[in-house]
Order: sequence, then C-alpha cells, then structure tokens
Amino acid sequence: MSKKNKENSGSQADDEFPEVIVVEDGQVVSEEDKESNKMDELMKAHRYLQADFDNYRKRMMFNAQGAREQGRADVVEKLLPTIDALLEAKKVITDANTLKGLQLIFDRLNDLFNGLNVKIIDAVGKELDTNFHNVVMAKDDPKNAGKVIEIFQNGYTMGNVVLRPAQVIVGK
Repeated sequence: MSKKNKENSGSQADDEFPEVIVVEDGQVVSEEDKESNKMDELMKAHRYLQADFDNYRKRMMFNAQGAREQGRADVVEKLLPTIDALLEAKKVITDANTLKGLQLIFDRLNDLFNGLNVKIIDAVGKELDTNFHNVVMAKDDPKNAGKVIEIFQNGYTMGNVVLRPAQVIVGK
C-alpha cells in the first residue's frame, strides 16, 4: 500500500470511531463529550460569578443610598436647634423689619426641610405614642388623660425616621 493510501485509510478510520474513549466512574465518555461537559461547567461558573457580581453591585448601591440618607438626616438634626431658636426669636422680636428678615430665613429653611421630606410631628390632641412623643410633664386633666395637651418642643420626622421626638405635656 502506498503512503497516500495509508493516509486516506487512516482518516476514514478516524471518521468512523471517536478519537479517544475515556472510562470515568464506569461510564464510557468520548474526549469530545468530556470537553463539552467541562465547557458547560465553566459556563455555569461564569453565570454564578456574574450573578454574584450583580448582587454585589446592587448591595453597594443600596448601602450608598442609605449612607446618603443618613448623612442628610445628620445635617437636618444639627439644624433643628437653629429652627428652635428662630421660633423663639419670632416670639420676642417686636421690630417689624427684623421679623420680616427672620421670617425670610425661616421660610428658606422650611423650603429646604420640605424638599427633604422633613415634617413636624403633629402631637396636640393625639394619644401618647412613645415612638413620636417624649413626655416631659403631666398635668391634671382627666378629660385628656393619656393625650398630648401641649408641645414643649417640636419633634420632626424625615420620611419614616424620627429625627427628634416631640417633647410634650400629657394629661393625667
């Protein structure tokens, strides 16, 4: 047989039989199937890695949003004593021009608070709720027992978070 015929006969044999047969765990697996299984495993690992990274990205975005909201709340909490001082000043200032200027400042801060969803806790006439009210005094008032009858200092919320509970006087 010539060299050319041997090469042709060898290629025909390759087409008829798998290149290599490997026996694993009692199963006969061709080298091609083994490579396909390995590729499937790598693709599965790649999908898991992608999902893990996507979850990490979402978690980091959520944490960053929480940090921004906490930062806003911290700044607003630091401004609350200033608001209290402005409210007290409005009660004692008698000069009309000074009151107008004070009102402009108060209105600007109020606009800022509204933009940040900061609200004053509505307390007078409400049942005492220790989540929103801090009792500083109780007065004899059987008609309003357990209810807020006066606000000593305003309380504030930002969204669902209580920044400062209202300091209240309740009836007993």
